[in-house]
Amino acid sequence: MVRARKGKVEKSSLFVRPADIITTFRWLLAVVLAVILLFSPGKLNICIGAAAVILIFFMDYLDGILARRFEGGSKNNVEGAFYDIAGDRTVECVLQVPFVYAAILNPLVLIYYLSKNFMIDHIRYVSALKSRKAPFMQGKTRMFVGLVSSRIMRGLYGFMKVMMFLLLFIAMYNTSLIHPANMVAYITVFISVLRTAPVVIEFARG
Repeated sequence: MVRARKGKVEKSSLFVRPADIITTFRWLLAVVLAVILLFSPGKLNICIGAAAVILIFFMDYLDGILARRFEGGSKNNVEGAFYDIAGDRTVECVLQVPFVYAAILNPLVLIYYLSKNFMIDHIRYVSALKSRKAPFMQGKTRMFVGLVSSRIMRGLYGFMKVMMFLLLFIAMYNTSLIHPANMVAYITVFISVLRTAPVVIEFARG
């Protein structure tokens, strides 16, 4: 919704960004899916859950397209960028809970994500207050751009998370795949550490 004020056209407080609608839906879907798996991890629900994971991560790709199409991308929308990241954090942590509870996923993986997400998002928030730049636009070095902001690394990391969750779902039905699923989880954590390091280093340097 837009309104005119003193010769200027501006968005009202009731305006809802399309990308934010997608973000809200996918984190709600992740919460519902996690609750279902905790209380009813049957074969049908596992299959539905695996399909839902693909949908959730596709929506992550879709909200990026919508942000660039309607809002000029994360560079021009700091609030939307942080909301998208909050959705990512909710999805990746909440979806791990039923697998940790079922003794399929190593709980250290969830502990890593919880601690990393709180600390890194605090750093990004402080940096945004100073620069008014969205998280992926805050980097000053080639290392930051290459490991954190580049579409290649973001795509690789997203792909690994999809593979991790799909294998975890399959391992819930076929326990022989628990070890391979955890190996993929460890690789995903390693990539996450690589992408986290530049953020911490630049923050420490000031």
